Amino acid sequence: MTTNNVTVLLSGKIPGTESQSMTNNLPAGIAMIGSAYPVQRSIASLGFNPADGDTIYVYNSGYNAYSYIDGIGWIDDLFSIADDVEFNIGVGFWYRTSSQRNWVEQKPYMDF
Repeated sequence: MTTNNVTVLLSGKIPGTESQSMTNNLPAGIAMIGSAYPVQRSIASLGFNPADGDTIYVYNSGYNAYSYIDGIGWIDDLFSIADDVEFNIGVGFWYRTSSQRNWVEQKPYMDF
């Protein structure tokens, strides 16, 4: 039996991503969310409008928590700056906030 490596290229548009941004509702409390776009993104590049105390929980063999502190930005459990922590494509996470707000996520790429 012979095996061959095959490369498959899939292309197309993601439904609902024709505009340059997506507006998502973040309810007060905790909600499971994720990026609408198929690219790896840092916390800072996701475009949240965080309030002091907002927290993101990401599962990675246990939960990692990242909290927003006014005047500092996103920090991890060890109080290290976490603005550049990246989420892989397709990874969802929990977002906890004390008040409802809209999250406007800008499209991070151009359509061709």
